[in-house]
Amino acid sequence: MSATKNYDLALTDNDQTKFKEWRESINGNSNSNMEKIDTALGEKANLSVAINAVLLMSAWSDDSPYVQTISVEGLNADQNGIITIGQNITTEQLEDVVAADMRISDQADGSLTVTAYGDKPTCDIPVTIILLG
Repeated sequence: MSATKNYDLALTDNDQTKFKEWRESINGNSNSNMEKIDTALGEKANLSVAINAVLLMSAWSDDSPYVQTISVEGLNADQNGIITIGQNITTEQLEDVVAADMRISDQADGSLTVTAYGDKPTCDIPVTIILLG
């Protein structure tokens, strides 16, 4: 059987391959495609990192749209990730997030720039940044 380039998953277009051999390569107990996929996904998930940060009320620029750059240790300029509001956000902070209409506007090694296209936030906003491995 041939194999895929990245994960060495079993491939076959040979119509002479017996069903049991094909099934074991896909879903067997030893070195099967399912085991390889499970290992690869598990390694990726273990490489992800969650970082808590705060968009400070005092750090927004004076003019609209309002801009703030935060330091994110370990972030690379071309790395994939997610930013979201913190888990313990208050009602007041959530209202600020909605009114601010915030977006990531730039990414560099070690920093993210957030732009508020709506209202300037009137309180600190906790955020969680997940850097994908």
